[in-house]
Amino acid sequence: MLALELYGIVYGFNIGASIKATIEKMLGISLPMVICTDLRSLYDCLVKLGTTQEKRLIIDIMCLRQAYERREITKVK
Repeated sequence: MLALELYGIVYGFNIGASIKATIEKMLGISLPMVICTDLRSLYDCLVKLGTTQEKRLIIDIMCLRQAYERREITKVK
């Protein structure tokens, strides 16, 4: 379950970041990026520095966590 939700979040983040960058350049404004999930274990991995035993997911989690720490992602709900 974590894998499916994570792949969906990563795909949505990639598309959202592209759209956000385009709109920001066109309008000259700053937009927030909010990521929403209903899976508690994914939320814990991103916000509370939780871990997973599935090695194939660790890279995606680290990339999203890094974007969150850099404030590229404004909020995780």
